Amino acid sequence: MTGLLKKLAGSAVKLGAQALDAATTGLDRMANRQEFEACVAATVLIAKADGTIEPKEKSAAIAAIAAHPDLKSFGATEVQALFSKYVELLGEDEVMGTETLLETVHKVTDKAAKTRILGIATKIANADGTFSDKEKAMVERIRGS
Repeated sequence: MTGLLKKLAGSAVKLGAQALDAATTGLDRMANRQEFEACVAATVLIAKADGTIEPKEKSAAIAAIAAHPDLKSFGATEVQALFSKYVELLGEDEVMGTETLLETVHKVTDKAAKTRILGIATKIANADGTFSDKEKAMVERIRGS
């Protein structure tokens, strides 16, 4: 009987830990949603800044965001879906789409989050091997300068 109780107690602890992990992930997603959306918006703006979204830029953006410790609760599939949605937005009306995505980026007020977003955006600008003047100008717009 003692073995059965130990087994049940161990299972209860394991289930409790899993529930806590799930709750923590849910809270992380809620807390970081704005940063996630801003980060994807920034990478789309950077990737499109020189006129064409190169496959290297898109894959680098998805990988960088999905792997980022503060955004890891959003998987690559979710990053890719939002990336595609934002690209569509730019395709419908590039001027309005750009302004909408910049608004998304500028909603983030936390300095550390802004720094992370700019870091990822700059990394994407360099993903195709060149950091063009148009990409540099977009980094400045993302920064809010």
